[in-house]
Amino acid sequence: MDDTKIGSFAVLVGVIYLLAKIELYKSLLPQNTKIIIFSFSAGRLGILASSFLFPKPAKSEGLGYIFLSAGRKTFLLPCIIIFSINFYFFPYETIFSALSSAIFGFLSLRRINGLTGDVLGAICEISEIVFLTTNFVIKSAQF
Repeated sequence: MDDTKIGSFAVLVGVIYLLAKIELYKSLLPQNTKIIIFSFSAGRLGILASSFLFPKPAKSEGLGYIFLSAGRKTFLLPCIIIFSINFYFFPYETIFSALSSAIFGFLSLRRINGLTGDVLGAICEISEIVFLTTNFVIKSAQF
């Protein structure tokens, strides 16, 4: 980002995010070790899906521009493969994770007129935490 100063709310959100992710992993890992691999792939799926759906970079420089300049067709096959594998093992988690990344990408397109590298990183992290939270809710609902 252009502003190098860190905000107090950004630090607060970052700490809460890390604590939530640690607690989710602590509660989900004893029963299901596959969750680690699939939550990471859900984050990357969020980046691929957002890049395919909204291929417009917000700036003409930076990592987001470099990533998005690969072209829309480049993201389609990996997106289908990762979605299919994730959906086979974790269907609800994959759907909610993909929807959250699409919503966040759409908001970025409307607010800053495209995607940046920072937005793609945020999409990755949001997709992961939505995947983990959905899995936690599903596991908690089953007695």
